[in-house]
Amino acid sequence: MNIKKWYGRCSYSRENGYYHIYNLRIYPKYRRKNKAKKLLQEIIDIIRKTGYKKDIKIVAIPRENSISKNKLKLFYKNLGLKVFSFYA
Repeated sequence: MNIKKWYGRCSYSRENGYYHIYNLRIYPKYRRKNKAKKLLQEIIDIIRKTGYKKDIKIVAIPRENSISKNKLKLFYKNLGLKVFSFYA
């Protein structure tokens, strides 16, 4: 499923019994304004409202000239997401 907002977009799906969040993109004009957090939290809420209790997976791949990979991992973990190096 895709979520599109005026400030960015993100996708999520359920595969092999787990939800995955991917393709998070915040448009440059709106970066560093908590829009990524807002969009991710909306998706997390949608998933949790289905009754899903397991880990929600995400891969930490920062864009060039963006946040460091370690800071991105911490950001995702603070939202309660399970960070993976890759999807298996």
